Amino acid sequence: MRIVNRTNATIDYRLHRRNEGLRVWKDHCQVIAPLQGEWTAVGPQLELPLEVPSSVEDFRTAEDTRNAVRVAAFFYELQQPGSDLFAVLMKEKTFESALHVA
Repeated sequence: MRIVNRTNATIDYRLHRRNEGLRVWKDHCQVIAPLQGEWTAVGPQLELPLEVPSSVEDFRTAEDTRNAVRVAAFFYELQQPGSDLFAVLMKEKTFESALHVA
C-alpha cells in the first residue's frame, strides 16, 4: 500500500504481510513498522539515491542483502510490481512528482 502524506512530505510504502515498509522523504528513507497502532520509523536513515536489487538473482548476489531498507524495498516490489518505489529510491523519478501522484 502506498500512502502519501503531503503535509509531512513523506511517502510510505507498506507491506502488510510482513508488517514493515519504507518511509521515503526527498533525500532519505527509513524502515517503518506498526508500533502501538501507528506506523513508526525505526532503524537508521539511508540517503538517496539508493541502489536496490531489482530481481531475485540480483537480490541473491547483492553484497548488502542484510540491509533492512533494501530487503523491504525488494519485497515491496515483489508484492506491488510496477510501483514507483525503485524509481524514487534511485532518484530516477523526482520525489516531488511521486508526492503528487494519488
